[in-house]
Amino acid sequence: MRNLLCAVLLSSAWVFPNVCHAGPFGLEAGMSRTEVVQKIGKSAIVSESKDDILFSTVPIRNLYFESYDCFFDQNGKLWAIHAWSKPMPTKSEGEDLRDSFDTLKTGLEHKYGKVLFVTGSRTSGIKWMDIPGPRKVFMGAYWDGSGEYSRSMHIDKIALELEQTDKDHGFIELNYEFNTMIEDSL
Repeated sequence: MRNLLCAVLLSSAWVFPNVCHAGPFGLEAGMSRTEVVQKIGKSAIVSESKDDILFSTVPIRNLYFESYDCFFDQNGKLWAIHAWSKPMPTKSEGEDLRDSFDTLKTGLEHKYGKVLFVTGSRTSGIKWMDIPGPRKVFMGAYWDGSGEYSRSMHIDKIALELEQTDKDHGFIELNYEFNTMIEDSL
């Protein structure tokens, strides 16, 4: 019986790898372009250029996001990940998207600590259709890399933004930037 229990535990470690030390979306700061493609899979590549690769999935997905853009520095090391939701319908004041934004913000605060600053909060008085500028960021939450967990993952900045595409749709973008001045031992 003891041998069977050991076999089950060992096989579960193989089937369900330990991801507690994985960075955002299961990727880590400083991974090479080749390592990222091997980890995610070539079949998930949507497009690529010299500086980035857009993927349709990542090792640890989030139900809100459908595309993940991995950016590489001049040394070919992962320095940023941008994740986008698909355009989501909303009511005239953006309430549905605000709720999704708040859910993600709360989860990020739980993991990375208190948000550094928030723009466009529900109490700011900003109306969904009154957003100036071409990019139309409706709400944003921003973290620096000062939290203990952020530092352990070499995260320099995190930005969560709710953006308007038209009066009835918007999307959520989540960006991680890494401190790429990390040791080669990673």
